[in-house]
Amino acid sequence: MPELPEVESVRRTLATQLLGRRITAVRVLGPHAVSPSDFGRRAAGAAFVSSSRHGKYLALHLDSGDILMCHLRMTGRLLYLPPRGRMNWPKQHTHVIMRLDDGGRLLFHDSRKFGRLWLTQQADFPSGVDAIEVRPEDLHWPGRKAPIKSLLMDQRLIAGIGNIYADESLFRAGIDPRMPAGELTDQDRARLAEAIRTVLADAVVNGGTTFMDYRDGLGREGRFASLLNVYGRAGEPCRKCGAVLRTARLGGRSTVWCPCCQRYNQAQ
Repeated sequence: MPELPEVESVRRTLATQLLGRRITAVRVLGPHAVSPSDFGRRAAGAAFVSSSRHGKYLALHLDSGDILMCHLRMTGRLLYLPPRGRMNWPKQHTHVIMRLDDGGRLLFHDSRKFGRLWLTQQADFPSGVDAIEVRPEDLHWPGRKAPIKSLLMDQRLIAGIGNIYADESLFRAGIDPRMPAGELTDQDRARLAEAIRTVLADAVVNGGTTFMDYRDGLGREGRFASLLNVYGRAGEPCRKCGAVLRTARLGGRSTVWCPCCQRYNQAQ
């Protein structure tokens, strides 16, 4: 599932093409992907004036007063196809086509059909603090026995972190993902907040992480996969110390960590 860096990369690349452009026509090929039922009528004629993001949610603000919200879920793509462009855009599973006054098109594609576009008057953002702005005090959960990784992925607490960047942030902070969140010290929280911000910022600079489906708003793959330290590398040597990376399932999600660089003796 695209996480904060991927959604931010989509936002940035689309902003360069969409702001100031007007939607001239809307074709809804997959009604399941949009709401309300008059989505096409309401969107047609409006112009893009700004964009924002919170966690994994993208908002494109229109001069009509509506906000075009997007959540990509697992395999969604929001792509700008330039006029006379030759992007090999994926025609199958394209659910919405918005024609623009520059001759280009904005496409919503989703092979798994979980992603959504919707129009609203107020941005429908999650309640959690945006992860790229997280502070040590935002990670203070006294008494919580749930693993720290599980709480990092709770969008009601911290918005934008999924499996990839939870593993990477905990590695960079030197914290075992199984550690009860309530046992983090002030020093742990300071290191973890810094790690989250820097990992996410590095991923944004590299356009996010692509394994299979993710593309930015111009159809380009992310470049961060080659820089991953632990995610997806179970059984391989740690890039820092050489120890074999371990894996387990936490909250139903595969988790990878280094037993040497991320020590937590009580959990061994």
